[in-house]
Amino acid sequence: MSEINGKAISAKLVIKLAIQFLRTHLLDQFKQRNIGVNPDEIKWIITVPAIWNDACKQFMRDAAEEAGIHGDMFSIVYEPEAASVYARLLPVESFAGRNKTTILRTFDPGTKFIVVDAGGNVELWTFLLKSCSELKFEIIHKVGGGSWGGEIVNENYRIVLTKLVGGPVLQQFKREQGADYNEMMRDFERKKKTYKLGSETVIIRFPVSLKDLTTDSMNCSIDSLINESTFKESDVLQDAVRKAFPKLEVFVPVDGGLSVLKGAVIYGHNPNIVASRVCNYTYGISLSVPFKNRVHPESKRYSWDNEEWCREKFHVCFKADSVVTIGTINKLK
Repeated sequence: MSEINGKAISAKLVIKLAIQFLRTHLLDQFKQRNIGVNPDEIKWIITVPAIWNDACKQFMRDAAEEAGIHGDMFSIVYEPEAASVYARLLPVESFAGRNKTTILRTFDPGTKFIVVDAGGNVELWTFLLKSCSELKFEIIHKVGGGSWGGEIVNENYRIVLTKLVGGPVLQQFKREQGADYNEMMRDFERKKKTYKLGSETVIIRFPVSLKDLTTDSMNCSIDSLINESTFKESDVLQDAVRKAFPKLEVFVPVDGGLSVLKGAVIYGHNPNIVASRVCNYTYGISLSVPFKNRVHPESKRYSWDNEEWCREKFHVCFKADSVVTIGTINKLK
């Protein structure tokens, strides 16, 4: 990955330092408040996007261990899973339904529902509520989604800025006034989340330092850009979802931006809350089996203990799209 000024930097180093900072900050808070906590007894929960593959999750695990968190003391949780856990435990008055009305009921056992995580990317998870008393979920379809979320809108905003002030000026602004550039993007982030349908004017603040770098006019309307936004806290997204699925009830948790964080805490106390998951891939192990002519390739044949064997035979443990209950043990026959 690259720094804001274009200099290459290790992605693992950045993630490691971020986790290390959060860990140190938490321990310092415990110390300042005279809370006696053994750091080795803290269970850490790290949330990741559901569309990440196994290599990305291993990357995060390695970074956490390098930051000082031992592998047996942290778990990786998918963000939509954490959000669904939090939403299910919300008081009934904390849901806003159609036309902002309060939903005075909860999901019944057997209810199927879709969790839409519309942040930088869009992720879709389908859940089945197994039991209200035990609070168990079953994931009945593998995750779907892609890069269709808020980051696409941010990229379009950067394109608008490039057209306004020119690419070289914008790059110079990022290099020399990094703090102002970040604040400008944060201001845009706030505006796109709070944009209301029907609004004709959106005011975006431009730092004086950017204006000093260019003599071009920076007056423009970004209404069309805002209308493409897809954010979980945005009226635009909620209205679009309701129009696309008029027969379904759409639930929007209050403080939805914190649903992943709070759900991760709940998950840490009850990791068995998700009773089953759907395999995104086929998983298996490499075995050696007795060699069979016309079945196994000659390149895999080898001799051992006066017998002919075939190496690297793939034994399927779980197939893609299959539902696997947590704790299932697949024994070799």
